[in-house]
Amino acid sequence: MKHYLSVLGVLCAIALQPAFAETKACLNPHFSYRAQPVGYHDLVAENTIGTHVARVRITTSCIDLHDADTISLSTQFGCLGKGDSVIATGIDGRRQRCIVTRVAPDVQTNDKP
Repeated sequence: MKHYLSVLGVLCAIALQPAFAETKACLNPHFSYRAQPVGYHDLVAENTIGTHVARVRITTSCIDLHDADTISLSTQFGCLGKGDSVIATGIDGRRQRCIVTRVAPDVQTNDKP
């Protein structure tokens, strides 16, 4: 029985690990934020006011995000997460609506002094 409970505990910890990782990467689009494309599907964003201004890397279902001039993010909750809305608009007026597929800390920029 003890072995079964130990295995069950390990499996629960593994299953919950992605949820804990994403809670460390919180962007609240209800407040002022800055978002910049960093590739065809990814962008880096950070809140510009408040105590939590850590940068996050957001992977989306967008195509050619690198051409976007304006990026709007929205969520019904406090932190942006999977399935939330992304709207990317180009200078030519083309607009695409897509969703967030992943949110993670932007390790490359958070590690710099």
